[in-house]
Amino acid sequence: MRVIFCSRRYDDIYKSVSVVVYSVKMMAERMTRENVDREDGYLYYLGKDGYVWRTPMRNNPRGRKSKVGSEKVSRADGYLYFIDQKGYVARTKMNRRGRISGSRSSRRKSASRRSASRRGRR
Repeated sequence: MRVIFCSRRYDDIYKSVSVVVYSVKMMAERMTRENVDREDGYLYYLGKDGYVWRTPMRNNPRGRKSKVGSEKVSRADGYLYFIDQKGYVARTKMNRRGRISGSRSSRRKSASRRSASRRGRR
C-alpha cells in the first residue's frame, strides 16, 4: 500500500508549476507463522473458514481445490487479508474513503440530494 503526498513548487523564472511527489510505503501486518510454498498454476487465498486454500487457474486443468495451511486466522472487520510475497497471511487496513459502511439506500438518498441541489443552482 502506498500513500503519496504532493507539494507544488512554483518556479518564478519559467513560470511553470512542478510537482514534487513523496512516496511512503505502509507495511502490512503479518498474521501467521506458517509459510505457504506456492506452485505455478494455482491461486492462493484465505477462505471464509480462516484457512489458506488453493484453486487451480484456467491454465491448470488437472489441479484440484485443496486446503494448504493448517493455521487458522480469525478475521477482524475493516481489514483486507491476503497472502504476501513470502507466503505468509497478512492484513492491512481497508480504505473506506471516509465512510465506515453504507447501505445502498443511503447512497441513493445522497445521490438524489446532490442532483436536487444541482437543479436548484441552474
